[in-house]
Amino acid sequence: MYKYIFCALLFTLGIGLTGKSQGDKNTEKTSEKNADKLAQYISQKMKDSLGLTQKQADEVYKVNMKIYELKTKARKQIKDRILLTKAIQKIENERDDMYLKILPASSLQLYKKRKNKLVSGS
Repeated sequence: MYKYIFCALLFTLGIGLTGKSQGDKNTEKTSEKNADKLAQYISQKMKDSLGLTQKQADEVYKVNMKIYELKTKARKQIKDRILLTKAIQKIENERDDMYLKILPASSLQLYKKRKNKLVSGS
């Protein structure tokens, strides 16, 4: 049940830690493929555990890929590590707002409840 939330956090950390050297197209393509696979996995887990429709799961996938794109753009533009960390966190904080537009109230409530339990370690 908590796997999808755990995966979302792994997605956040994994994409955050897969920084690439500039000009390295292979690393960029690999990172994007990994982000795609993880976004698919997360959307499927959320679909299964929250009872989402395929359309909602597709939208969750798009949100996760959008987050990846925003974080990649920030990494390219911001060189200062502290500022980059703050920018990445700000982007991550937008995830729930994006989910709010997709998930029905009951699913969003369940998602947040499970997320809070996972984050707090309860």
